[in-house]
Amino acid sequence: ILVILTSASLNLAFQNALQAADALKGQVNVMVVDSQTTSVGLGLLVQSAAEAVAQGQSATDVERMVRSLIPHIYMMVCTPGLSYMYHAGFLDQAQAFVGEMLGLMPIFTIEEGQISAVEKVRNTRNLVDFMQEFVCEFDELQHIAFIQSVPGLTHEAKLMREHAQNCFPQSPFSEHTINLPLATLIGPRSIGLVVIEKLEPAHRH
Repeated sequence: ILVILTSASLNLAFQNALQAADALKGQVNVMVVDSQTTSVGLGLLVQSAAEAVAQGQSATDVERMVRSLIPHIYMMVCTPGLSYMYHAGFLDQAQAFVGEMLGLMPIFTIEEGQISAVEKVRNTRNLVDFMQEFVCEFDELQHIAFIQSVPGLTHEAKLMREHAQNCFPQSPFSEHTINLPLATLIGPRSIGLVVIEKLEPAHRH
């Protein structure tokens, strides 16, 4: 059994799964993987694992592939709702209050499972510019995903889609509405981007 879970630093699911796997030791082989990401990043990782299973790969090979892919998944989110991050324990109250009062939209990355602030923008146009520059830093991408806020940002999604298709015409581009776990963490008005760097064949095994 292969279990792939959201980043251990974001909730307790990974630790709980480790305890459950330990309780079953000797009865069934349970492999628990910390995806070090969440939301769409986790979904794309699970999708890659499912495709490998469908191709007939063994559980051990799939686990190895998943672990090799994790460092190549990059996720960034931008949220105007800093009070959500305060309640989730990622910001102190003063930071959240001042940021919201000034109308700032901080951009955070999720790398190695940790949330880190990287930039602040004033509006969604600046955010799209930042995301477009980020995408262009890569040579090859396996997948590009845009996470929509609630309500959705049709114009911004269109700009990102056109830019991604111009830079990486062979790479799939998908759009997703922010899901409940991520919205609870960073707020429903948040916007995100997930990219998976394309692996060389030697790194797939």
